Amino acid sequence: MRLVRIGLAALCACTPTLAFDVDAAGTAVVPGNPIGGVLNLPPSLGGFGNLDLTTQTGFYGAQSKDRITDARVERFTLRVLSPATQNLSFFTSVAFLIEAPGLPRVQFAHLQPMPAATATDLTLDGGLDLTPYAKAPTITITASATGTAPRQDTQIEAAVTFRIDAAIF
Repeated sequence: MRLVRIGLAALCACTPTLAFDVDAAGTAVVPGNPIGGVLNLPPSLGGFGNLDLTTQTGFYGAQSKDRITDARVERFTLRVLSPATQNLSFFTSVAFLIEAPGLPRVQFAHLQPMPAATATDLTLDGGLDLTPYAKAPTITITASATGTAPRQDTQIEAAVTFRIDAAIF
């Protein structure tokens, strides 16, 4: 009986949480140059500026930001949307950074070298705890890249999946 009471006390001491994924995506056009030249990637991708995670697909509606107990990036994918003949090999390297009001700008995903593929998952930077960013009023995700300009304008999409843990009570 004493063992059961200890077990019940331990259960009551912890806060039950709910884990769910939140998806967000941003797009940009990388200006082309028929003779190559310097890569000119817009640092800001449409859809990634002043992003409020509670308005994104997958955010559990009954939860609020103050209940978030943990936030991490689960997956980050970069893909070419058009033209169909273009791949990502015009990039030498790419990195994505997150920032929020009152918080430092930190890199959370990168890849070097880039594959000659139309889509790839980026390497996530060490399971970075993004809880303070997820709780912020807004976040901004920016890109940094090196490489050579593609021969024609190329539309890319960056898609990120955040894993959010939130207290139920």
